[in-house]
Amino acid sequence: AIVAFEKVLEFQTDKYPVWNELLILYNEKADYEKLESQSTKALELFPSMPVFYYYNGWANYIKGNYSKALESYVTGKDLVIGDPEMKVEFLIGIAEVYTEQKKLTDAESYYQSAFNIQSNSVNVLTSYAYYLCNTKKDMAKAADLTNQALKIEPNSYKVWDVLAWIHFKSTNTAEALNSIKTSIQNGGDKNAQVLEHYGDILFVSGQTVEALE
Repeated sequence: AIVAFEKVLEFQTDKYPVWNELLILYNEKADYEKLESQSTKALELFPSMPVFYYYNGWANYIKGNYSKALESYVTGKDLVIGDPEMKVEFLIGIAEVYTEQKKLTDAESYYQSAFNIQSNSVNVLTSYAYYLCNTKKDMAKAADLTNQALKIEPNSYKVWDVLAWIHFKSTNTAEALNSIKTSIQNGGDKNAQVLEHYGDILFVSGQTVEALE
C-alpha cells in the first residue's frame, strides 16, 4: 500500500487523504525517517492541516530533534478547532518534549492542561501518570490517575503496565509483579515496553533466570 500511495503522490500531490493514509502507514511501520520527510512535504502543501504537524512533531520527537518537534506541535496545536481529542494529543506531545528537555514545570503544565480538557481520557491519565512516576514528582497522584484509567479500561495492558511501573518505582515489588503479569495476560506480551518492564521487575524480585529469558 505504501508504494501505491507514493506512486499516486508522484503525479497528484494535492490528494490530502492519500498523504494522510501514507503518514499513518509510515507511523505503523515505525519508519520515522520517511514520516519526518514526507510530513514536511505534506505541511508545505497543506499548511493549515494540524494532523500533519502532529506527525512531523512525533517523528522529530522520536528522532531526538526536540526543538523541531516542539515547533511542529505548538504550531499544530494552535490550528486545532473543535477537536478536543486532537488538541490533547498535541498537549501531551509538547509535554513529552519538555520532559526530555528537563523543563519539568512546563511539562507538568501541559499534562495538566490535557487533563483539564479530557479528564476521562485513558491516554491522558496514563501519560500524565507515567510522567509523574518517572520524574518521581507525585507517586500518589500517579497511582490515583492510573486507578482512574483502570476504571475506564480494566483490561488495558497499557494501563496495567503503568500501574506496575508505579509500584516498581515505589519499591512495591510484589504489587509490581502482579500488575505486570496482568498486563501480559491482557496482550502486553506483544509490547516491547511491557516486556522490558517485566524483565526489570523480575530481576529486582530475584527471579533472574526468568528475567533473562
